[in-house]
Amino acid sequence: MFHRISSIAALAALALPCVAQDQSHPVQLKVIVSDLKINGTPWDGPDPVALAALSVLGHSKGFGNLLFAKLESKPDPVVAFIDDSGIDVRFAPNKDPITGARRSLCQDQNSCAWQFVPNHNMAVLVFDCDIQDHDWIEGFILFPSLQQRSQQDVERLTRALFQAARKLNVISGVPDASKIPVLTVSDLSGDSTVELPQATLAIRPVLSPFESALQRQQSDKATSKTKETMK
Repeated sequence: MFHRISSIAALAALALPCVAQDQSHPVQLKVIVSDLKINGTPWDGPDPVALAALSVLGHSKGFGNLLFAKLESKPDPVVAFIDDSGIDVRFAPNKDPITGARRSLCQDQNSCAWQFVPNHNMAVLVFDCDIQDHDWIEGFILFPSLQQRSQQDVERLTRALFQAARKLNVISGVPDASKIPVLTVSDLSGDSTVELPQATLAIRPVLSPFESALQRQQSDKATSKTKETMK
C-alpha cells in the first residue's frame, strides 16, 4: 500500500511543473508595483497644499508627520481583465465606509495577486485605485501562446484596453499605444518575470490542497537531505 501511494505521489510530482502550462487551470497574476510613479512622484501625491503645509509644520509635529505619511503612501492596485465578453474588474467587495468609493483588494500595498484562467486572448490593465480618478500602473496584451498571437488581435485588444481605461476613469499616466507590451503566458510563467517601467509581473500556478501538501512534502524531504549532507 505504501509503495502504491508513493507511486501516485511521484506521478503527481511530475505533473506539478506542468500546471502553469495547462490553459484551463487557474493561475495567479502577481504584480509588484514600484514605490514611485515613472515621473518620480508618490502614487497618492504629492499634493501641493500638503507639501506647503509640510514645509511649514516640519516632520517633528504630529500633523506634519501625518502629511508626510500621506505623501509617501503606497498604491492601491486593482486589475481589470478585458476580452470579448467585457471587463472583469477585481475591486474589493466592500466600499470605503467614509467616501463610498471602490477599494483595492490590496489597499496600500506594493504587491497584489489575482486569480484568472489564461485560456484566451485578453488585455490586462493594472491601476492605482483612488477616490475618483485613477492612475495607470501598467497595461499589456496577453496571449495564451505565441501561436495564438496575431497582429489583428494585438490592435483590437489595444483599442479595448484604452476604451476600458476611459470607462474606468483611469486618466493619469496613460501611455502611448505604441508602448503597450505584448506578452504570452510563458513569458511570465515558471521562474520568469517581466519588468515594466512601473511594475514587475509574474504568473504562478494555483495549487490544489493536494498539490500544496505534496509540494510541502517535497520541500521537507529536500531540507532533510541537505541537513544529512551537512552532518
